Amino acid sequence: MRRRGQALESAKVTHVWASDSSGCASPLVDAYVLFRRGAFAAALDALAYQSLSRERVRLETQVLYWCGRRKDAVTLIANVGRVISDIDRDPLVQAILAACLASTGDVKTSLDVLDGAAAAVDDDVACYRASARLAAGDYVRALSELDSINETDRSEMNWFFRGWCLAFQRNIRSQLDCLYVGLQLASDRGNCIIAARTLRVLAALARETVDTDAIACVEGYDDIQWTHDLADERFSVLRTTAWAHAMRGQHLLAGEELAEAFSIAATPYQQMLVHLDRAWIAAASREGVHQRIELGEARRCARSIEWDAVKGEEVGGLLLLARLMSDVDVDLAIGYLDQADKVAVPAHISFAHDERLRAFRDEAAAFVCAARHSRRKAERHATAAIVIFERYGYRWRAANLALLLFRLSGGQQWLQRAKADAETFPRSFLGVEYKRLATLGRNVPERLTRRQNEIVTLIKDEGLATEAIAARLSMSPNTVRIHKQRIYRAFAVTGEYQLLAKLREDGL
Repeated sequence: MRRRGQALESAKVTHVWASDSSGCASPLVDAYVLFRRGAFAAALDALAYQSLSRERVRLETQVLYWCGRRKDAVTLIANVGRVISDIDRDPLVQAILAACLASTGDVKTSLDVLDGAAAAVDDDVACYRASARLAAGDYVRALSELDSINETDRSEMNWFFRGWCLAFQRNIRSQLDCLYVGLQLASDRGNCIIAARTLRVLAALARETVDTDAIACVEGYDDIQWTHDLADERFSVLRTTAWAHAMRGQHLLAGEELAEAFSIAATPYQQMLVHLDRAWIAAASREGVHQRIELGEARRCARSIEWDAVKGEEVGGLLLLARLMSDVDVDLAIGYLDQADKVAVPAHISFAHDERLRAFRDEAAAFVCAARHSRRKAERHATAAIVIFERYGYRWRAANLALLLFRLSGGQQWLQRAKADAETFPRSFLGVEYKRLATLGRNVPERLTRRQNEIVTLIKDEGLATEAIAARLSMSPNTVRIHKQRIYRAFAVTGEYQLLAKLREDGL
């Protein structure tokens, strides 16, 4: 892969707008080079001075697609149709139109455009047609569009979209392989856009799967000259490298990466994510005060976000906030969990149809319920989430939930389930917690119900007898006796005297 600093001007330009019939450079070539660099605003400025032509429309719609201005691309194509009469028969423009329509929610019109347009004639057309199919939720036909191109002719964009298709088929290993191939091609051809987008997806997967090869690739890749228009991709990469440092117990290095991520965070949502990452690292470092400060800052950012207007994927940030807040304020955590449930993820956003969204929700709910001492609900949510996470290879999330289930139920199978990942990263929060639980055994009070913990507290702090506890908690003495017998069994003692001794011995 090319090292940072090598110029991209030398990248070979092979598209139709690169040269005219005489072989001289086209006026559009400067805009094309800027586009490939990821300098979208500069590319659009350069195009604004060019006369209207089919080649300009082809390039400008691609720039608008990749910089997220897809409604503008739809408007441009509609307006140009009045000037260039046969633009509606251009396969590339129609494929881009279909992709933009689908990604903005107009799936029916998008499919009509695909049905009325010619089949893919080259790789670019196949890729944008596949993008439209992906946005419509038809992953099988999207892959079929990409397969219409011979493997030797597939571009970096083809491998990028192919990876997305495989992700929704739960084939994460093959998705990673596609991303590696696409990243290499993007690097060789000087395509900063696809390189940055591929690296962003690879970073997200590296963070979730804790795949050592993916982490090494994200940390070691330096072929991109980051532009302002690629800030979102850079932000994602920095968060992942910070996470990788944290998993190795290198919290200072993680803090440096997060500081850089915060410096380029363009929205309150991105700032909230950085504060949440810092809170997580503080919790892993047993820095309770720092954790509360960062969660307070995350709450401040959350208050400035108009959650009714978000795109949908931001619901993941609310779920993370609820999960981390459960450590310090369960009532606030419940509020954020309820708020996440109210965020409507638009149907045309692929995340809305992804079972991983349900798993993230169950994960947050499991920790919130555990903090409320609702053991059975916590176990139900955790068990549901862990099945999905293991299916997708989200190793650290599955291992973290396994440790929670061990604390709740005491089942040794959960401790064994977390063992491999905890031992892979012995200095991470997983490794530290696994070692604590494996050495000391499960913290007994976490096994008890909220009412049983209240009874233990009344015995320990106030020395109340059974009748007095019953009066204090508004229950019958027989119910208190039943609870006490279960408490004795949990602590492996036979009476109150041994219980008090055990509590002193364990520092509880």
